[in-house]
Amino acid sequence: MAPGIAQAVRPICSSLYASLYRDTRAGAYITEDDKAKIQAINESTQYDSRKKAQLVFNQVLDARLRNADPAVAAHVNKVREQVTRTIGADINGEYSIITRHAEVIVPDYLAESSVEYMVKIHELEHAYQDKFLRSHGRLFLEFGTKKKMLLESDAMALEWNYIRQIPVKEREKLIELIQADTKMTGGKLSLIAALKNADHSFQQFVDGERALGRYDNVSIAAENKVMVELVGGIIAAWIIGRYHPIHIIKPAN
Repeated sequence: MAPGIAQAVRPICSSLYASLYRDTRAGAYITEDDKAKIQAINESTQYDSRKKAQLVFNQVLDARLRNADPAVAAHVNKVREQVTRTIGADINGEYSIITRHAEVIVPDYLAESSVEYMVKIHELEHAYQDKFLRSHGRLFLEFGTKKKMLLESDAMALEWNYIRQIPVKEREKLIELIQADTKMTGGKLSLIAALKNADHSFQQFVDGERALGRYDNVSIAAENKVMVELVGGIIAAWIIGRYHPIHIIKPAN
């Protein structure tokens, strides 16, 4: 897409893409029934903190997938079952659009904790994006930006929607453990900020993460470019009659 055209359509594309992902960023798919179940999990004396982290993760992800295209939901659930964990000094995660596999890297003391599931749910949103784009935005793939097509803001939205369901006291315990960790270097401050700022608005949460160097300005610029091309591809596909926007995101209710 020529720079001049991209600049001209960016406000329109921005608005359209924001509309498509509004429910993801606002957490509108987490219903009152979901919240009640999450509260019951968190208040239960039957489970330890790690089991609670897993059950809340399942509840939030199931809510995310409830109104998804069946093919997209099936892909995410397949990836979900096969996520691998690697023990390492730092926190990291990756979803490969080549192998369709997700991996999370955490220190041993954070294995199976809310932090691991926070990273895991972030990567599973990338799996959602991957299948979603391949199903509904095939023209977009022709732009040759495969490696940049997984948009971080929306993966951070699902991450935020998960971690804010974890009780503050549990997050504070995790922060203490992370602060005492002398081996963790990359991402330590942004991880602590994520746990602290989960109760803030999504925009405040993202701004706090970016201020600490998580996805720099170059990444943001690349994401904006991809967003323009993505929506442009969808619009082009719609115009030629191969797809229709109503199939892209189903309503939350």
